[in-house]
Amino acid sequence: MPWAKKNTDPGCGGDPAVAVGAKGLSDLLNAFNDHFELVFANTPELLDEVFRLRYRTICEDMQVPGYEPWRYPDGREVDTYDARSAHCLIRHRSTGQAAGCVRLILAPIDDPSQPFPIESVSGGRFDPAKVNPALLPRGDTAEISRLIVPRLLKNADGKVSPHRSPAFPFPVLGLLAAVMRLSSAHGVTHLYAIMEPLLNRLLRRFSLHFEPIAPPIEYHGVRQAHLGVVADVMSRAYRERREVWNLLTDAGRCAPEGNHWSTPDEPRVAVAAGQR
Repeated sequence: MPWAKKNTDPGCGGDPAVAVGAKGLSDLLNAFNDHFELVFANTPELLDEVFRLRYRTICEDMQVPGYEPWRYPDGREVDTYDARSAHCLIRHRSTGQAAGCVRLILAPIDDPSQPFPIESVSGGRFDPAKVNPALLPRGDTAEISRLIVPRLLKNADGKVSPHRSPAFPFPVLGLLAAVMRLSSAHGVTHLYAIMEPLLNRLLRRFSLHFEPIAPPIEYHGVRQAHLGVVADVMSRAYRERREVWNLLTDAGRCAPEGNHWSTPDEPRVAVAAGQR
């Protein structure tokens, strides 16, 4: 895989404190690890599982226009960006079933200037005071994409049930842990994301702040382009929601070597200058 820099192991609604029990969010990491595991999808078999989960969710369940099932006769939702992406699954420990997946679209090593999807969709509307794509550290930039949480899962006996575990009702937060561990593994310092308002509000609720860099647009619903300097995002989470930081970094074990994403520096707002 020409984009790979490293290959490491990811294991290196309602009030959240109530939802995870009496110990509250301080036990968030243990609650997640008790019921789920993160799996880097770095084999053909695991990638096939990712693509089939995306097909079932996007094409069959959500029925997103432009992603009709007939377009994917092999039952796998795949696009041209997958070849330059790092993928991760969330798996239920008790059933072995996939409970979600996400990918990081990375810059090609041989041509980092190739655009990210967000630049093709919203680049013409980027606020030049907030970001200049040409000045970003392209080789260390990635885009969060295909953040998938299926609405329903089949049990071993074939019965359909909600995907959430009562002990850990925030699967999107688990996928953000996958994002940050992939970022650490691949040396990513800047993260693009195009997200709906609901997701942005959820992330901010957990002190995960990404900067809006363009006005909202209609793109499979209302979406807005964001950019986050990973060290700033994680440093703020460390200061304000240590339990969330623990989950995203596996209690610091998956933070970048020599940088624990916990420095108390003020957020660097000069993203337009491509500061790392």
